[in-house]
Amino acid sequence: MKKIEEIYEIEKLPADLAEHYETVLKYLNDMEALTGEAGFGNAYELEEKDWDRYCELKNGMVQTIVRIIRKQDREFDFQVLETFFQDSDFWDEIKNDVSRQTKEFLFMQPLRGIGAEERKIRYQDVFRILYEEHETIDYMSRELELDEKIATLYARVLRFSEDLILNFCISNRLFRIRFYNYCGLDAGDADFLWKLYSENRDRLEKIALKNRLNDINCKVSRLITQMKDMEERLDFLEYMMLSDEEPGSNGC
Repeated sequence: MKKIEEIYEIEKLPADLAEHYETVLKYLNDMEALTGEAGFGNAYELEEKDWDRYCELKNGMVQTIVRIIRKQDREFDFQVLETFFQDSDFWDEIKNDVSRQTKEFLFMQPLRGIGAEERKIRYQDVFRILYEEHETIDYMSRELELDEKIATLYARVLRFSEDLILNFCISNRLFRIRFYNYCGLDAGDADFLWKLYSENRDRLEKIALKNRLNDINCKVSRLITQMKDMEERLDFLEYMMLSDEEPGSNGC
């Protein structure tokens, strides 16, 4: 069983996060005890009850790492843990799960460094350019003298708000929760955007619906393209397999 002191210099861990790091290590130690090895390679051979426990421990560790990322406001350093618990497939799966839950949060990091009042002013500016002028991100960036990445982040926050408030008719309470989970901004931003969209609901509902349909059409189009690409690859593989066969080998 590994101790936290063997892996981290405890005095360098932030006090409010040390407990979370210890929890991560506890999950790993429990998984090691359950599987009998530090790589967890035989996890798939566990009996049903032990397998359920293994999945519970793994999911618990993922959620703890997600909490650490949200508190530290940066990506988690897996390298140290990978040195002590060596299984690349295991860590690839963990990293994918963590990334899926924190990708947008980390992507939105630049907005969290901007003052709340400035953000509210920018929300109104971006709102006007998107819904009254129907302009592009490039135009928005130039017009508001914003870095294009920051302009894109503001636009994504507004589109996210549009979808939940207008298309899904979500409650203010749930919007606050999902808004925070999405971008890490507090209830002040959520309430400001809730009011902005609610007050303009009547004139924006058709626009929101069109945007939603366009998003769906784009996703369907990408799927069709991927299916066609897959079909072409399968046809090519079939051709290569048939061309490698000796004459008469297929019984003809």
